[in-house]
Amino acid sequence: DKNMRAIFIIICVLVSTLSFSQDKVELLNKGNKYFQEGDFEKAEHYYKQSLETDNKYYKANLNTGHSLFRQSFSLIQQQDTSGLKKCSEAELFYNNSAELTKNKNEKAESLYNLGNSQLLGQKLEESIESYKKSLRLVPENINAKHNLALAQYLLNKKQDNQKDSKKEQEEKKSEEEKD
Repeated sequence: DKNMRAIFIIICVLVSTLSFSQDKVELLNKGNKYFQEGDFEKAEHYYKQSLETDNKYYKANLNTGHSLFRQSFSLIQQQDTSGLKKCSEAELFYNNSAELTKNKNEKAESLYNLGNSQLLGQKLEESIESYKKSLRLVPENINAKHNLALAQYLLNKKQDNQKDSKKEQEEKKSEEEKD
């Protein structure tokens, strides 16, 4: 009688963990369906629901980042500043996914996407670091190489513009002192 009760309890625990893990996958798949249809807000909703069942779920963290990135990209294109907030939120999920996985390729993918979010948010130094970390793991990633070069170019251009503007201010100041 005690053995039967123990077996029954073990079966109940197994069934509940199986349905628990299936829920997170079903929610992820629902999010993927909306993502493929271009409804990134609905996709984000289901990915976050999936994370509520298991916040250490790599794929749900990564995909939440993707849905937020796509929303932020669209908002920034429309000159909507709320896009930057979505961009920062995407960074959090990409960071989580990078920390959650031990798989080299998954980590590289998360870091690459983190770099893209940082680049979109004009965080050039951070994006350069993320691309470099990604390339250390998967050196053959052409997109990461391209985006690293772009981020470095934009950073150099920004620094040159700052030098030029500082030089102009100094020239203006010395002309005012002459008057």
